[in-house]
Amino acid sequence: MKRLPLIALVGALGGSLYLLSAKGHTYLIHFCLWTVAFTVCAASIKQRAGRIICLNLALLFALFAFLEGALWLKSGLSEGGSFYRTKPHLARELNSDHPVLGWAPEPGRRYEAKKTRGEHVLYDVYYTIDENGFRITPPPNRENAPAILFTGCSFTFGEGLNDEESFPYRVAQKLDGRYKICNLAYSGYGAQQTLANIRHGLYKKALGDSQPLAMIHLSIPDHADRAVGALSWGQRAPRFFAGSDGRLETNGTFENSGTTGEWLRYVRLKEAEKSELGKRLFSYRTSDEDIELWLELLKSARREFQDSFPETPFIVVLLNSPTPTTQKMEEALKKSGLTYHLCYSESPDLREEKYKIPVDRHPNALGAEKLADYMINFPLKDVLKNR
Repeated sequence: MKRLPLIALVGALGGSLYLLSAKGHTYLIHFCLWTVAFTVCAASIKQRAGRIICLNLALLFALFAFLEGALWLKSGLSEGGSFYRTKPHLARELNSDHPVLGWAPEPGRRYEAKKTRGEHVLYDVYYTIDENGFRITPPPNRENAPAILFTGCSFTFGEGLNDEESFPYRVAQKLDGRYKICNLAYSGYGAQQTLANIRHGLYKKALGDSQPLAMIHLSIPDHADRAVGALSWGQRAPRFFAGSDGRLETNGTFENSGTTGEWLRYVRLKEAEKSELGKRLFSYRTSDEDIELWLELLKSARREFQDSFPETPFIVVLLNSPTPTTQKMEEALKKSGLTYHLCYSESPDLREEKYKIPVDRHPNALGAEKLADYMINFPLKDVLKNR
């Protein structure tokens, strides 16, 4: 009996350390392990003070376990009426290491992408990547047609959609093939990948002999977090910082050149993702400095793009969904000098559920169709009018 408390505590500690490397919502197990461990200690220790301390700790962890389980159940039920979690099925090569962008799909390949929730298939689609490493769009009607370049993240890439359903593909079709449409986006990207792409001239592979008519960068609210690596994923992204001359520089990725503070933040956010309590208590709060870096990345991207094409507009489109960060991003854009559009303000019906993939929340085929119309009628309106 004297060794039982020690065995219980060592067992709980060993189990918790093991769970740190496990995926999924592990903190319900963490809390249950420590509830059992301190209950055993309370039952085994003879000293009254020790029993009281252990009993209180057992009750505390039992409360955490109860709250974690209740929030987990509530979260599962709110995502479509059942408790099944979503699961992506992706080829590993879709996220291959890239020396400039951090990760990218391998060129010249076609991938199946599938996402399920229990037995329900949310989408089962294919992504075709051209020889330059970008998602395909239909070829223009003539050689050297003026080009429109789209950059951004999964919303632009068309995650969850077949090739011909992505909005850049639909823009090309709606403009009757008069322009070369280039989809330079990919899942998880942010403003830093757009700047890295421009700085290293990767987009010129897609451009070929065409002259660009416009570059449009589509942002979503968490791009400010991506700019500073405040994520539970994406540590392979290029890490930019202000150099001595004020120019943004990079010395690698958040994974291999981040500060100790950034690494600790990543660990905290990664662990918080495994807990419903953690998501609520330890989620990242975007700072003004984060938004400032996001803007600097976009301004640098515009400046370096227009160094090569001075007359070509660089346009930012923000999917300004209602989040605590969005209003700050809107205010920052007003003062930035960038040409920008607020998508949901100009086309509010795009926020309707019928335009989104259930649970996943990316635009569905109908949403991408609507987004293609929006791009033509708002960001590209003046550009096309002058042609």
